[in-house]
Parts: sequence; C-alpha cells; structure tokens
Amino acid sequence: MLAFCCIPVAYSGFTLLLGTVKAIADRLDMPSKSCIVAIAAVLALFIVFALPSFAIRGVTEITTPYSTMTANMRGFTRVDEGAILTESKIKFLNKVATITGPNAVIANTPYDGSCFAKGIANLNLLFCNDENYTELTTSSWAINLRSNLSNYVSSSSTKKNVRDKDVQYVLSLEEDEGTMKAWYPAFEQSRWTGILSISEATPGFELILQTGDMALYKIIN
Repeated sequence: MLAFCCIPVAYSGFTLLLGTVKAIADRLDMPSKSCIVAIAAVLALFIVFALPSFAIRGVTEITTPYSTMTANMRGFTRVDEGAILTESKIKFLNKVATITGPNAVIANTPYDGSCFAKGIANLNLLFCNDENYTELTTSSWAINLRSNLSNYVSSSSTKKNVRDKDVQYVLSLEEDEGTMKAWYPAFEQSRWTGILSISEATPGFELILQTGDMALYKIIN
C-alpha cells in the first residue's frame, strides 16, 4: 500500500525534474531542447531503477533504490537457513502434500513461510497471502480460529467454525517468534496463539508428521 501511495509523489518529483531541465534549456536557449529533456529523463530513470549502490571513499556509502529492491528480492527468494522458507521447509511441505492432498483445508500461520505452500506444494491453506487475506484474517471466524483453535475440543464456537470451514489439518513450520518477526514486522504472536500453541499434547489434535519444529496435525472430530 505504501508503494502505491508513493507513486504520485515520485511522479511529481520526476515531472518537477523534467520541468527544471526544460526551464534551464529554455533560459540558455539551447538548440535541441527536447533532446536535452529526453537525456535528462533517461538519466533520472537510470538513477532510480538501474544505478547500483556505491561508496564515496572516506565519506559515506550511497544506497540506491535499485540496490534496495534487488536486496529485498534476493531476501524473499532465498532458501538457505537464514530465510523464512528454507530447503528443509520445502521438503516438509512436499511430504505434507502426500498426506493431505490438494483439497484438504489446512489451518496455518502464514508468517512461518507457509504462505508460499500453495505455489510450492499445492496445499490448500486456510490463511494464505492472496487477494482475500485481509478478509480471512479479520473476519469473526478467522479471529476465533487463529486465537482459539487449540481449545477446539472445549469451545463450541471454535468447533462450529472448524466444521463450517471444513478445516482438517493444522500446519506449523516455525516456532521462533524472532524469526517470523524479522521477516514480517507486522507479525504479532498474540494474534496467532490458537495455532502456535498446538502441540502433540493438545486435545483434539493428532500429530501426523514432524521434523524438528515443523509439524502437521490432524484435527480429530
């Protein structure tokens, strides 16, 4: 959303830059004013979109938008152990797919890397980063499930929501709050305790698959 809000500001700045260049060309009575403006436009676009970061020795380091964008893209596509979605998680998701299939509804915490599970293993995640994500996480049934799913056995309202949404499994890929918050600053553990607090000892949930902190539980009706 912030990026979209910045578009008018960027457009205004770019227009101002071109206007300034044109005014200078007019004042100096340069013969090829349109050519000067075009060159300035190309240079401005290059600086914004293609100029890598550079250092002025002994003074400072200049970080450009291009370098910031590429660093972010590399970060979100990493699969090493420092990433939110590691190779071990990808392997686990593929194992989960052999158990649940593509249609079973799986409750999850999207901030643990499971938001990518649809594209990676064709899993049917309850909470996934798609066009309906806001609705999915703010509706009354969603709030109830993400905050109270672990009390499924004793809560009639939670049990009703589980049945209405046909939730059959619970997937957990990460237990460390710091890791999830490092990648997604908006993550608040308190909003997802109903899923994060589920363990092998939680009534109503059967541990089906586990590798380290990663676990798949089946909801027992």
